[in-house]
Order: sequence, then C-alpha cells, then structure tokens
Amino acid sequence: MTHVGAQVSPRFRWIAVGILLLTQTLFFCLLLHRPIAIEGDADRYEQGGWNIAQARGYSLPLQGYGGTNDPEVYGWVCGRHPEACSDDTTHPVAIYLPGYSAFVAGVYRVFGRSLLALCLSHLVLLWGMFVTFEQLAAHLLRRTAYVCAVAAAATYPFLAQQATRLMSDHLHAVLWLGAFAVFACMRAGVARGFFFGFLIASATLVRPYGLLVFPMLWLLALLWRPVRLARTEWVAGVIAFILPFAIWTARNAYWYGRFLPMTTGGAGALLYQSSLEWDVDLSNPENGQRWYEETARKYGEIVSRRASQLQTDEALRRIRAHPWKFAERVLIHVPRLWISMASRYWPASVLYLGGLLALGLSGAWMVRRDARFYPLLFGIGLYWVFLLPLPGEARRTLPLRLPMLILAAVAAEAIVERRRAAPEPIEPGN
Repeated sequence: MTHVGAQVSPRFRWIAVGILLLTQTLFFCLLLHRPIAIEGDADRYEQGGWNIAQARGYSLPLQGYGGTNDPEVYGWVCGRHPEACSDDTTHPVAIYLPGYSAFVAGVYRVFGRSLLALCLSHLVLLWGMFVTFEQLAAHLLRRTAYVCAVAAAATYPFLAQQATRLMSDHLHAVLWLGAFAVFACMRAGVARGFFFGFLIASATLVRPYGLLVFPMLWLLALLWRPVRLARTEWVAGVIAFILPFAIWTARNAYWYGRFLPMTTGGAGALLYQSSLEWDVDLSNPENGQRWYEETARKYGEIVSRRASQLQTDEALRRIRAHPWKFAERVLIHVPRLWISMASRYWPASVLYLGGLLALGLSGAWMVRRDARFYPLLFGIGLYWVFLLPLPGEARRTLPLRLPMLILAAVAAEAIVERRRAAPEPIEPGN
C-alpha cells in the first residue's frame, strides 16, 4: 500500500477533520444526559480525583457508597501509617488504577469541582481521538479506503455516547489509540519508542485491559524481523512503560508494605460472573441485582481484596468443572462485547456493527502481509485475549472501535475497486 498523503490533498483532509469533529460534537450533545451526574463506580473515581486535587492523595472513605468497604486494606494503612487514617476513615487506596482519578484531579485543579468542566474535558478528548484517527487513516490507507474510514467514523455515535459518561473508559480509549498512532506515524527512533511505551502504560493505568499489549509486542519486536526495532528504541520503550508502574508500585509499597503493581482488588467478580453465565442470565436486571446481593452476603463487598480472591477461587473451580461451557461462553462474548443490544433499535445496531466487524476481520486478513499494520493487528488480538474471559459489556471494546474501522475501510476499498473493475454488461443486440 502507498501512503495516502500523496493522494489526498491537505484541503480534503481539513474538510474530513471538520466533518468528523462536527458530527461527533453533535452526537455528544444529543446523547448527553442532563443533568450531568456521576453514576455507579464513577463515584469512587470522582471522589478520588477530588482528594488528589485537594492534596489529600489518592484516597477514599472506608464506609458507604463510594467507599472501599475493605477493612483489610484499611488495616494495612493504619498499621503502618496511623496518621494517614483520618477521623472519617478516609485513607490511601489502590482499589482502582489511578489514571482516571489523576485526570479528574487535573481538571479540578484548574476549574474547581465542576462536573460540567469534567464533561467538557471529555468532549475535548473526543476531538483529540478523532483527529488522531484521521492521522492514522491518512498514514495507513489509500484514498478510497481513507474516504470510507472517514465516512464510517462520521456516522459512528458509540464513542461519543461513552464520552458523555464520566467514566474511565473514554480516557483509556484515547490514550490507547494515541499510542498506536504514534507507532504508525512517527519516524522510527528513541522518541517513538518512548512515547509509545509511555502512552500504553498510561492507558493501562487507566484501565488494565491492555496490560498484555506492550510486553508481548515488545517481545515480538525483539525476536521477529518484520517488526524488529533498533536497540535504542526498544530500550526507550521499556523504560517509558516501566517507569509509571514503578512509581505506582513504590507508592503502594510505602502505604501498604506490599508489592502491588496493579490494585488491591482484582478481576475476581468479573471472572465469577463469566463462570455463572451458563446457569443464570445476569444481563437480566433482576437476576443481576439478585446476584449482587447474594454475592455480597456470601463474600462481603464484591470489590474488596478478600472477596475478589474468594470469587476467583470459586470461578476457577466452576471453570475446571465445566471447561466446555466456559469455552462456549467465551465465544459468545465476542458478539456481546462488540454489539450493544441495550437499545430498542438493536436490529439496526446488529446490522451496522456486525457488518463493520465482518469488514474489519476481512480487512485484517487483507493486510496480513503488510508490516505497517502488524503492531495494530497484534495489539487488537492481545486486547481480545484479555477481554474474552470477562462478561460481555460493549464499552470494554471501545479502544478497538476506531482501529477496526481502519481495517474495515481496507475491505470496503477492495469491494469498491472490484465493482469498478467489473466489466459492463453487454446489452442485447450489440
């Protein structure tokens, strides 16, 4: 494939960027819930961010909604640092990774504790995401594929919908896409390795789903010629990736006296849900609420360290007892993670998202010999490996949406070119 920059004029690209930003802003405004509010687990992210902005560190209360409800971890802190345990039981936490709370803190330091400012910062991130997408499309695709990619992205409301929610998924998707745009668009060298490693680490410290991507891809770059890197770039990437985790791990060692490179919790609740799917439909709200109450009675607060360990043990026991049922559920997670059925317009969603997924898989096959696409292809594959054992929530695949549109555009271009090359039918009598 040739570089699209030689085929698409700067003016055409500016128009394409303008269309993307306009349509995505309209989607954002139309889908924004009013009044702006914090929902579910986002309460902990927001409260943690406010405490960081107030120079209280990444901390949360022990009890109540938005608290950790984890006396074991609270005991770790108070045993080593009694002065850090305030009268309202607020204490340093690592219940979630700190990336999104740090972002919230940055917004609050500038604008104060304003949900409107936080929401508008998500809109700015959305703009940045689609500008990055256009750069990636322009670098990897030919003219027809570029036009197809921009057209699909301009009619794709799902990322804007998630951006309206004050959750960590949106920031994670922006950082993840930025990392691969850096790798594809920057000139090979130390700077590229550093920024790629740092952005992947930052994305992982927001949401852990991309945890396998950097180490596996960098190992591949060490061993496999088509993606092999110069030693200096490889080392720069390793340092940039490890440094944020080293700081986070050192912070946790100080407060807890334990080696905790991720969180005090874990994926136990999610894995446990997957292991129950062949017995009960947890997508039914009534069943989901009943599961939550029964699990809390059995194990305690479901995101606490102790409960996560117990749920992991029970999930692994069930998986060992029913390996084929678990394998079946893993396969079902693919469409459930990709196609949201929560809307009354779900048939259109199935056709649109299912069609783009099919085109994306076809495009991945078509570029299998193009080394420029290898990092993106391996990144997508490794991300799926991490996601598939987890229950089906379409928001977890948000970072893969725009890369898959890039691949879908490759397949769409092949279809268009095939139609153009088809001979015209001969009219009767000629």
